[in-house]
Amino acid sequence: MSTAPGTRSDHREIRARILNGLRLVTAPFPHLSGLAAAVRLEIDERVSTMGVFASGRLPANPAFSARLSTEDLVFVLAHELLHLALRTHDRARSSATLEFNYAHDYIINDMLRHALGLTAIPAGGLDMQGARLKSAEEIVLEMRRNGTSMQTRTQVWEGPSRSSRCWARRGRRPPAARAMHSTPRASARSGTLRRRA
Repeated sequence: MSTAPGTRSDHREIRARILNGLRLVTAPFPHLSGLAAAVRLEIDERVSTMGVFASGRLPANPAFSARLSTEDLVFVLAHELLHLALRTHDRARSSATLEFNYAHDYIINDMLRHALGLTAIPAGGLDMQGARLKSAEEIVLEMRRNGTSMQTRTQVWEGPSRSSRCWARRGRRPPAARAMHSTPRASARSGTLRRRA
């Protein structure tokens, strides 16, 4: 874990704030309490925002996390936990992983907006009215049909700017984008955790 430019003290404060946010998620969403207790939070400046691996690892950028209001932080954390609940990582294997992740982002954000009575998606998150009423497969097809008319970005949340072209030149996705997707190793760990439960 890198400590520059933040200090270890700053990271401890952010960590405590995010852990408190995970506790606050369980008030409106008690069904997420098991996942909120199970995720392993990592403060990591290499990711631009926040994401979750199938294994339950939750890397969070300290600057992104610090600038969110408490309500927005709860929204973002609930969003990440819902990726685990909906098994986005496992289900994305049969289609284009990034497209499927975006489809779930639209669905999850619309579900949370509806459940919390919000008019806008916090943190500049992906937004599609009525997505909660569609399947991820329907949204993927709609995204493909509409091409560039759909909202497309290299990350779900608006975080500290990182050029996706820089990562693309290296033939890699940014760490935050990878976090949203299963890797064979993470899938194996996730399967092991399910078998142990």
